[in-house]
Amino acid sequence: MLQELKKKSFQSSLKLTIFLTIIGLILVVFFTRNALYAITGFTDPAQFDAFDGKPDELLNRCYPILLFIGGIALLGIAVYRLIKGARGGFLRSLMRDIANAGYTESAIDSDYAGAKIMDKWGIRLGQLMIYDISSTKARAIPNTKILWAYTDLQSYPTKYGRDIHVNTLVLHVEGEAKEYRMVFSEKANATQMLQQINEKFPWVVTGYSEKLKKLFNQNRAEFMQLRYHTCEHLPL
Repeated sequence: MLQELKKKSFQSSLKLTIFLTIIGLILVVFFTRNALYAITGFTDPAQFDAFDGKPDELLNRCYPILLFIGGIALLGIAVYRLIKGARGGFLRSLMRDIANAGYTESAIDSDYAGAKIMDKWGIRLGQLMIYDISSTKARAIPNTKILWAYTDLQSYPTKYGRDIHVNTLVLHVEGEAKEYRMVFSEKANATQMLQQINEKFPWVVTGYSEKLKKLFNQNRAEFMQLRYHTCEHLPL
């Protein structure tokens, strides 16, 4: 299981690494000459004095240097990500989640193998944990620690006439101050995931309302009494 996750995590990080490498190379290749020319302008007193009172010309000399430095920085980040991904560094949070949950490696292997694939981006629902490897920072959420779950389905209009849809399942987990958000490729997948949680884990309060939010934030003890009771599924 860990080897498979390590491979998938590396493949996921590799896409962004390749993108950063390409952008970095473009900046370095196209701006090396201009950057060197600009640097000579700053080291030559005669040329440097010519910038006095001419901020626009000074800015024109500076931007090739900044872009060149930016390209070098992107290449450095790409190399760092490549090494971190190859060594399984993006799985540290997931490994910590499993260790904190107290499950054995064999139990997790079995749970992951039998987990239901809920989204093509790498979200699985197991009997013990929810596995989210949709991003480079993989996580595993213990099902017994989930307190509240609901969908947050947002649409953002763009100037090109096509809306951007963000399909999110929000989990409030015991022991974690911040909510955990899983992004799905499709709205139906997020909704189905919530339905599965409602059916399989009766201790989880499902659905959203302002009343539930107020109760969760101000009276956690009373909110906990709602567990084992289902709530109407409402998107945020």
